[in-house]
Amino acid sequence: MGMNIGDELHYLDEDNNVTVKIKTNKTVEYNDTEYSLTKLTQELLNLDYAIQPTRKWSFNGKSLHEIYNDTYPI
Repeated sequence: MGMNIGDELHYLDEDNNVTVKIKTNKTVEYNDTEYSLTKLTQELLNLDYAIQPTRKWSFNGKSLHEIYNDTYPI
């Protein structure tokens, strides 16, 4: 989807200024800990269940949901 290891993602929440770095094709790094984006989003939202995280994160000012839809159109 045009992102590389080391790129930064930004959490889309005005109350939390969270930035993570892409660590692998399936994980990000936050506070020196490796997470899946789903698991980290679940923790940031204090949920006891997983949610689809792409609407909660952005890359270069565009939500991951938009990037995904642009990359993989129906």
